[in-house]
Amino acid sequence: MSILGNSHGHSHGHSHGHSHGHSHGHSMAVAAPGTGMTHPVVEPLVDDGTLGPVDSGPFLEIEVHPDLWVLDKIPTLVEGLPAELLDGMKTELQAILDGLKEDGTKPGKNPADVVKEDLERALYGRSESLRVFGGEISSQSGNFQGYYHSLLSLNSRQFPATMRLIALVYGVAGIVGMKMKLHFMRARPVQVWPGLFPVLPTPPHPSYPSNHATQAYSVSKILGRVLTQTKRAGTEEHVATMSERIARNREYAGLHFASDTAAGDAVSTALIDHLADQPLVQDLMARAILELGIAE
Repeated sequence: MSILGNSHGHSHGHSHGHSHGHSHGHSMAVAAPGTGMTHPVVEPLVDDGTLGPVDSGPFLEIEVHPDLWVLDKIPTLVEGLPAELLDGMKTELQAILDGLKEDGTKPGKNPADVVKEDLERALYGRSESLRVFGGEISSQSGNFQGYYHSLLSLNSRQFPATMRLIALVYGVAGIVGMKMKLHFMRARPVQVWPGLFPVLPTPPHPSYPSNHATQAYSVSKILGRVLTQTKRAGTEEHVATMSERIARNREYAGLHFASDTAAGDAVSTALIDHLADQPLVQDLMARAILELGIAE
């Protein structure tokens, strides 16, 4: 357990993009003047009266952290999700679970074999997977948007729309994923396989779908639509690979079944098809394309 320590204590809630704290420190957002920085100063600069306030001007919009800029926009997008879209997601996710049950009745297989296959990454080769992926499994336990920022060399001054687009999709996907979780109420791997001993604390909510997968695949799919229209075309393959790795890392950690990951992928496809038609998202996508450079 020492390889991962208590990093998950930064709070699983960060994964949904709705908190302050350390989650912002993991991104490439530029700190606003005087924020995010401290110095070992005990006494402020004061004197016998010659120092006074100055006209600093307003707090600039570009200085607002992307995670916070999207907070009042996420509810509108979530409330606007059509009932038929959510019902379609539930139908598709139910089909994945039904497929697992059917596999358990096929000749030569039984339900236990199906569970073992669904937990293959968690049950087998743990020491090797932790040796290779342990560091990122730990750092991705909370808000993992910073991986995309680093992958694309983003900062919030040069690429504000791109980072806001990531934060917006990340936040909406987290809420939609939770809606699905609370519908299916699937037990966590550690409940199904008591001797699993996950390497991170199991989050206090249902397993299906994996929200890390839902958010990661949603981000990669929206960025894919943007990057293919820019000078960075081809980079979307790197983004997609990163998302797949983030999702699978949750399986290695013993927190999710492979079918949880597949379900998150399915939710993300339907969600991004919808979000890409929404005016706010379309505006951010258009601005992101300009920031990243229109393809010639």
